Amino acid sequence: MTLKKKIAFLFLRIVFIIVIAIITFAAGFLTWLTIVEWKPLPIEPAEPIREGFNDKLCEGETITVFSWNVGYAALDANSDFFMDGGTMVQPKSKIVMLENM
Repeated sequence: MTLKKKIAFLFLRIVFIIVIAIITFAAGFLTWLTIVEWKPLPIEPAEPIREGFNDKLCEGETITVFSWNVGYAALDANSDFFMDGGTMVQPKSKIVMLENM
């Protein structure tokens, strides 16, 4: 084997090792993210964090929580967002997004 072929083989081997290392790191990172993803319980205990807050709920009382998720104008009532168990990542069209604004 000539010197040029040895150098080329060594270079390709190093590149291959680097590519495999990157793929291994990415796969490990994605595996770690999957394992540590927060999965809340159906009922979570909550403690007030505001000082001087003495009102307590009695058993059987209900509270109303309002959450306004605008979805950056991309989502509407007919959207099926993937983080909510759906399949959509982007809005159906630019027209839908503009109508939601």
